[in-house]
Amino acid sequence: MGAFIVYDISKPNTFNNIERWYKELKDHADQRYLNVVLVGNKKDLEHLRAIPYRVAKDYADKNNMLFFETSALDSSNVEIAFNTIVDEIYSNQKKKLENDVINTFESKSTIVIESHPQIEINKNKKECKC
Repeated sequence: MGAFIVYDISKPNTFNNIERWYKELKDHADQRYLNVVLVGNKKDLEHLRAIPYRVAKDYADKNNMLFFETSALDSSNVEIAFNTIVDEIYSNQKKKLENDVINTFESKSTIVIESHPQIEINKNKKECKC
């Protein structure tokens, strides 16, 4: 699962809501596989900046979030933010699938191979009964 938490770099009240939004995400998602990207939007409005880059970056680091500043107006960093979260989601889903497979095999002492039901492997004896 992936999520963007987006705030406006020129409006402090949007940054102040991040904690609440992040808590809602953590309350409703499996945190082991949650990918969150904190996005400071409107970086094209540097002259109106109210949230320093370092403050937002430190918050993201403290909470294990990725961090980007973007501009929807000129599209800067928008594509890289989306590509990064897709890569993170894929990586975590792959890990989850691998863990699920390992847990499935570890929880069974006998594995029956579906395509050849006559072949049965007894894990405890480490032998194949073909």
